[in-house]
Amino acid sequence: MRWLIRTKLDIAPPLPDVDAMGQPAHEVEYRWQVHAPELSHKAIQVYKQGTKGRKAPYDLPVYKEPDGRRVVAVRSPNQLHDARGVAEEVRTGAIIVANGAKV
Repeated sequence: MRWLIRTKLDIAPPLPDVDAMGQPAHEVEYRWQVHAPELSHKAIQVYKQGTKGRKAPYDLPVYKEPDGRRVVAVRSPNQLHDARGVAEEVRTGAIIVANGAKV
């Protein structure tokens, strides 16, 4: 024989009151905006080693931020696919919006 013990925590709370039209008494609406991370104004562009020791740019600009993090900067959503390849090349996962870009 099994015993079932119920506590007050097992009982569902009552539903909120509704008006004569059957509408809930309150309605909650959440709104938010998401802003993409932007390039620091103190970031310095870095280059890869080219032939004969010359500096060569990456396919997209790569910057070193003041905290030491390397980032790939994009100016439009169309560059995201290429940015992933550059991010793998420089071993970073950070892709950010270049200053002044319209995203």
